[in-house]
Amino acid sequence: MRKIAAFLFVLSLGFAYQFQGIDRVYGTWINTNPHTKGITKIVVTRRGGDTYVKVWGKCHPTDCYWGEAKAYTFAGSPYDDPGRHFKSILAIYRFRESERYLILNRPSGNILRVRTMVRFPLDERKNMDKSYTFRKATVAPPAVGRVTEAPEPIYPPNGKVFHHYPRTTTLKWRPVPGAVSYTVEIYYIEPCGPMRRPETCRAVLWKKVEGIRGTSYTFRFVGAQPGKWRVWGVDASGRSGPKSRWMYFRYTR
Repeated sequence: MRKIAAFLFVLSLGFAYQFQGIDRVYGTWINTNPHTKGITKIVVTRRGGDTYVKVWGKCHPTDCYWGEAKAYTFAGSPYDDPGRHFKSILAIYRFRESERYLILNRPSGNILRVRTMVRFPLDERKNMDKSYTFRKATVAPPAVGRVTEAPEPIYPPNGKVFHHYPRTTTLKWRPVPGAVSYTVEIYYIEPCGPMRRPETCRAVLWKKVEGIRGTSYTFRFVGAQPGKWRVWGVDASGRSGPKSRWMYFRYTR
């Protein structure tokens, strides 16, 4: 029994390590070489189920911010879930004068190794390939607050009737604290008689759009019929906030 218990304990440790997955790479990473002339800091975050990478490079008097790029996640096998069996991520930055490809390998403890490849398509500079070592920052990132308010829809007003074609529609709402993106649901409402209100008719989900960075969304509606929509905020940890009230509209053509 002792041998079986020991085996199960070791096995559980293996599973715990394996399923830490991509969470191990999230956080702030500082170059171990304080005198580097290349990348000085990398911040990896999760938002709405996706991974994003922010990069800073050595500049004077302050470091240059490359921006934020959505990352591609890779596993060691085409049959493994790259989120759970995380091996590396790829972030691509395209500027007017260069294309920069960053490969972040799975961290070993608090050490992250990064390979960067740079192309210069507009001048005579040659392709460059460099590697860096980063250490995870010891300062804890600020706590992420939940989205506690529902966005207030602004446009179109509830019950708006549109007569134009094509049915290009723009939805607008007010921002809410803590939201880094928004999700919109749009339904079309099946006709159910001229005497019935749209709220009482069958509604079918037509489009759900996640990861909206602003406070508006434009689309072409499906038909000359009623529709409804609502919106909610999503925080930096991917948690959804309260949903707005339903807003109804109708197209006549």
